Amino acid sequence: MLYSRGNLLQRRFHRGLSVSKNSELRWRLPAHPLNECLPKGTEMSSGFMNRYRMLLISVACGIGVCVLDAVLDWLLFYEGTFIDLLIFDVPEHEVYIRSLIFAIFLIFGFYAHTQVRVRERLNAKLESTLADKDALLKEVHHRIKNNLGVILSLVEMQRENVEDASAEETLNQVRMRLDAIILIHKQIYSQQTFASLRLDTYLQNLSRGLIALYDNDSKQVDIIMELDPVEVSPREAVPCGLICSELLTNAYKHAHPNGASGTIYLRLKSMENGYRLQVCDDGVGFPENFTLGSSNRLGLQLVKSLARQLNGTLDLHNDTGACITMHIRQS
Repeated sequence: MLYSRGNLLQRRFHRGLSVSKNSELRWRLPAHPLNECLPKGTEMSSGFMNRYRMLLISVACGIGVCVLDAVLDWLLFYEGTFIDLLIFDVPEHEVYIRSLIFAIFLIFGFYAHTQVRVRERLNAKLESTLADKDALLKEVHHRIKNNLGVILSLVEMQRENVEDASAEETLNQVRMRLDAIILIHKQIYSQQTFASLRLDTYLQNLSRGLIALYDNDSKQVDIIMELDPVEVSPREAVPCGLICSELLTNAYKHAHPNGASGTIYLRLKSMENGYRLQVCDDGVGFPENFTLGSSNRLGLQLVKSLARQLNGTLDLHNDTGACITMHIRQS
């Protein structure tokens, strides 16, 4: 029976479709005809060529140089055929020359093959060591996150059983500080690299945690975030996160007294030699002649200490409300 090209394509299409037991159509690519023509052991031969590639290249180069030498001799000196000069009627001195040339390439090939194998073994060992190190670091961050999570759960249980408002607020601050550290380890654990993390993503998650913490509060305070993408090291992210947590908590508690609603602005600006972190609000602002040195609040003293740890500078001023700006220089 004769088939047209369209019929053949249609038969191949239907042959590529198989129906599972659940009557789901699954696409099965038919075997390519060329694959059936390949001799068995092709994968082995390709692996052999890849393993001994430097040796094979050197042998091929040696043979090529010998053939080139025979071509030059045939063009300049020999009167017979090229095949005779190459194989059957090789002068004695040409045998020595070609043997020497081939031996030099062969020795170089063995040397290059040995060096490549040594480098491959060293690279494999280094990759294995790096993989073990990454797995260990990931496990360390995971365990730290879990341990801090247990502590956070204990603080949360204690907060639910506290009736004193002052003690409850103190536990809320402890919870926010723990959240700031836990989020760093959680973000590091969820990404591929441990050398740096996105500070803007971290601050965004931290702000959401603050909103969730005070969600049951009567006053309505919105947080508007303007965050540039900034990469920082985990060592730098911890104090920066604690600073942001303290400033956001301080603005939430003191910027809008008596249950008033308002807005907090969190800004992260990437600069040429570092970045700028700014927390502002539209509340009552700082008292007259207020400075960080004159404040006896633990949160602001912690901010001052952490900013010094980051080699940053702090600037306090009143705009539409209180505004604190921290400049961090990165090397």
